[in-house]
Amino acid sequence: MSEKILFVLTHHFPVHAGEEFLIDELAISSRYFSKIIVCPVSGKAGEKAIHHLPDNVELQFIESTKTGSIDGHFIRPLLSLLLNEFFRIPNKLLFFKTLKFNLALLKQCYLKALFIKSTLKAPNQTTLYTYWCDDLATIAAFTKLNSPVVNFISRAHGFDVFEEQSDYKHIFFRAFQLSLMNQLWSVSRLGAAHLKLKNKRYSHKIGISYLGIESNSQFVFENTSAIRLVTCSRVRSIKRLELLAEALKLTDQVLVWEVIGDGEDLEKLKTIAATLPKNIQVIFHGNMTSKQIHELYSAKHFDYLVSLSSSEGLPVSMMEAISHGIPIISTDVGGCKEIVTDQTGVLIPANFALEQLNNIILNCKLGPFNSKEARQKIINFWQINFSAENNYKQFAESILQIK
Repeated sequence: MSEKILFVLTHHFPVHAGEEFLIDELAISSRYFSKIIVCPVSGKAGEKAIHHLPDNVELQFIESTKTGSIDGHFIRPLLSLLLNEFFRIPNKLLFFKTLKFNLALLKQCYLKALFIKSTLKAPNQTTLYTYWCDDLATIAAFTKLNSPVVNFISRAHGFDVFEEQSDYKHIFFRAFQLSLMNQLWSVSRLGAAHLKLKNKRYSHKIGISYLGIESNSQFVFENTSAIRLVTCSRVRSIKRLELLAEALKLTDQVLVWEVIGDGEDLEKLKTIAATLPKNIQVIFHGNMTSKQIHELYSAKHFDYLVSLSSSEGLPVSMMEAISHGIPIISTDVGGCKEIVTDQTGVLIPANFALEQLNNIILNCKLGPFNSKEARQKIINFWQINFSAENNYKQFAESILQIK
């Protein structure tokens, strides 16, 4: 094992729900680093991990920076950063409308960076790794600015890649982040292509590294008349689960829809589900851990995982499904086409017709995925492309190769 330290910045993991994808990654990355430090930026000192961590993974919290004061070293990079952002932003009015908020944000990022720098025991052996290329990457960029010997890498998923997914249709401080970053890995090919197009000066720093999952690959295949669907996502507007409910109103076949996940629109979805005809049964599971999802997929036959999002990165929920041979119906958005192929499912347009979706669902028993052989081919696709063992081993080795 190389004597290297990996310093991982997250938003909540492992002290709160969210970012559970890191569980499988850390299990493998921990073999390649002498120590991994996980720093949940939103966490508070004294909180305990709610997930099992490998023995050489430890938690670190950032002390409160609300009352901290900046030093003179902050002013010069701040002015340069803001000037650069002014020329980057397409909407100059937006720059001034968000200036007060962004100044406060940058101050907090800088103070957090100073705290992190003060805790680094061996900066020349440390790689800062932000799981998202958002404010976490800004914190890491300031850290590297003050401690140039550290390496700095990041992942980018969906909202931190595509401008249309952000609140302002613009991603702030991306040029600043990339200027100090050693490597940025997109979790999808589409995302990498977009990042390179938008950041041509730094395109040589941008690559692709798929996420991956562990799975027992067990599946149940039942050639019954009843149709079984599953959705697995946060219940919010971008996921458009209400469109599935509308499509199901068009069928008179016996159908079971199992809903995994919670969110701000859960009660709204339950109200809509209550209006479905009696031949449709909807089961709400609420939020489930990855372990619970794998247990469900190992125990039940599902004809399709359905994803109708208006925007995506490359969903881990799809990796979980195909690892158990469950085919996918997905809108052709983001990197979904990289996981939903002729071998694994059906792509539909983002602005699909309800009749089109309904027709695919109703004909699932006559479709190409209704056999054990087809289900095994789906699992094979997962093993080749989205195995945690393969993907995270390559990712860890790539980090260690950074000079």
